[in-house]
This record gives sequence, structure tokens and C-alpha cells, in this order.
Amino acid sequence: MESAPREGKPANLSGKECIVTGATSGIGREIAIELARLGGNVIMVGRSREKCEATRNEIVSLTSNQDISFEVTGLSSLGSVRKLAEKLTSGNSRIDVLINNAGGLFSKHRLTEDGFESTITLNYLSPVLLTRLLLPTMKSAG
Repeated sequence: MESAPREGKPANLSGKECIVTGATSGIGREIAIELARLGGNVIMVGRSREKCEATRNEIVSLTSNQDISFEVTGLSSLGSVRKLAEKLTSGNSRIDVLINNAGGLFSKHRLTEDGFESTITLNYLSPVLLTRLLLPTMKSAG
């Protein structure tokens, strides 16, 4: 069953905490831009400080939204995901939006420091773990 397209005013995300993983390129970057346009406080997650800084500056320039920050974290390690969740929850009393966008495909079979295959860790285990760790804060935000 198809739903009818929504018409009218776009959502206002003013005051809403929005986290986007993989936010420095591709779909994640576009999502971060649109969340910023809608007034959200966007926290980008990326692997490279330089790319995060450049993307943040670009988003501020495009949207005039100053409430854009970032966390530099590699999501191929479950320990890094736990540290990220701890930082995000200790600094925020609320998290309203979580976009698990980071992903990749590795051509060679590699195991992570946790002993899992790297593609499965990045594309499945890390987003599930991050969601589970942030869920109590998200639920309390409503």
C-alpha cells in the first residue's frame, strides 16, 4: 500500500539532537545537510577529523545553522562504538534522531580487533550496538 506524498510545511527540528554516522560524504552528508536545514542540532560521526571539519564548515555555510558538531570515531571497532555512545549520552540529555548511515564493503576478508569479519561489523554489528546503547536516551526524549 503506497502512502500519499506529504504536502505542506516541512518538519521543524529546532532543538532536536540529530546524530548521523557516515556524515562526511554521500547519503550521510546529504542527510546531515537536510537535518541542519530543518533546524536540527546535528552531530556528525566520521573517521577523519579533516573531513568532519570540512563537512561541518560546508553545512554551516549552506544552511546558516551553527549547531553542527562532530565526533571522530571509526565504527569498525565495537569498543569505539561503546566510547562514542558514552560520549554522546554523557553530553546530551536527549537524542531525538539517529541515522545509522556509515557502511562499507571490504574486498579482503579481515577480522576486527573484536574477532568479527570487518564488513559485518561495520554494516551490522556497530549500528545495532550503537542503537541499543543510545535507545534509553532516545526513549526518554520521547
